[in-house]
Amino acid sequence: MNLASIVCVVAFPLAPLTVLLAQERADPPQTALTVRPDPENVVASRIAGEWRLDADLTLRLGARDPGASLVIRTTDQIPSGLPETVRAQLQKLRIYAAGTIELRKREHPFVLLERSGNMHLVWFRARGGNPVGDAESMIVALAPARDTANDLLLVGGDFNNQPFTAFQRRAAAPPPGGGAVTAGAGSPIAALADIERLLKAGKHLELIQTYMTPADKQRYSDPRGSRGTIETLAEEFAQQKAVRTLSLVTKLKDTTPTLNESGDEATFAHPDAERPMVLVRIDGRWYIKN
Repeated sequence: MNLASIVCVVAFPLAPLTVLLAQERADPPQTALTVRPDPENVVASRIAGEWRLDADLTLRLGARDPGASLVIRTTDQIPSGLPETVRAQLQKLRIYAAGTIELRKREHPFVLLERSGNMHLVWFRARGGNPVGDAESMIVALAPARDTANDLLLVGGDFNNQPFTAFQRRAAAPPPGGGAVTAGAGSPIAALADIERLLKAGKHLELIQTYMTPADKQRYSDPRGSRGTIETLAEEFAQQKAVRTLSLVTKLKDTTPTLNESGDEATFAHPDAERPMVLVRIDGRWYIKN
């Protein structure tokens, strides 16, 4: 299906060729498409991973089986070569995530966006000699569980009159290409955006509780230790390091991190930043390493 059926397209009357050429010369260069993640968006922050069909729930919903599994990898990379008509429509929408989706053993690039209050996963396939010349979409929803292993992914059709198919998380998706930006519970870019949010809000205790590595958290939770409590650490951080850390994150937030070969360590660096910031992924979640 063409993406034009997903978004509204306004038709204008034809203009004389001289007018069109003048407009073409006056138009500014086309703005590049970019991903704008939001850590509060449930679907975008947790959709990455391997998903297996929940046959019982799918049967209860009355849906058809679109395939026994899905593999979704988020790379924050918009596919190149999109038709101009598709690009023009995407320019009007916020793209929350991008990457690849494996459907019936075939991998396709995708973007995740919102329309009519619903999240749509728009994926691309070959048409007319263009590997991404055709667009298909499906409404997606995600029910997060206390344990991410129990998350439910619900996949619908193009419109809201079709039943959803249910999937359960099977495992975290492996990093694509041995080093592209990927995600567990969220991408490192989304994690850094969330860190900035907590710093700006002055939620230093929540920041430490969320992004301190489990090993470090265990050390501060040991009543026999001499490090003090996490609450004490948060107070010291607020007084001594919070302003400097926010300044660092502000400089790094628009940079693309470099991943190690295993894809579980992301380094943000910028020439104007006094030091890099390193995030490490443990059990599908990103934590501050340094």
